[in-house]
Amino acid sequence: MPTVSIQDVAPGSILGSNVRDPLGRLLIAAGTALTERHLATLGKWGIFAVDIKDAGEGPKREVTPERLEKARANLKDRFRYVDLDHPFMSELFRECVEREARAMSAEEDRG
Repeated sequence: MPTVSIQDVAPGSILGSNVRDPLGRLLIAAGTALTERHLATLGKWGIFAVDIKDAGEGPKREVTPERLEKARANLKDRFRYVDLDHPFMSELFRECVEREARAMSAEEDRG
């Protein structure tokens, strides 16, 4: 069961393992189909990744080159003091651009 960032979890995904708070209290049981409300609340609880059943089988949101370029432009200022020629920073920037582009696509789909 892969651990997936809550930013990348789609509503309807099935929780693969129990989610517990730092004191061990059960917050959401394994097997629960996650809703938008669950996902919003998880972040408020300080939980940023969960185990999802069959996470790799769902369709991946396609991101257009134009959306990637817009995301790159949005993030460039945040990375202005970073050496993007460094392999780690380059990969971090690439991952951030992809996440920003997917978030922009999801926002557009919602409304």
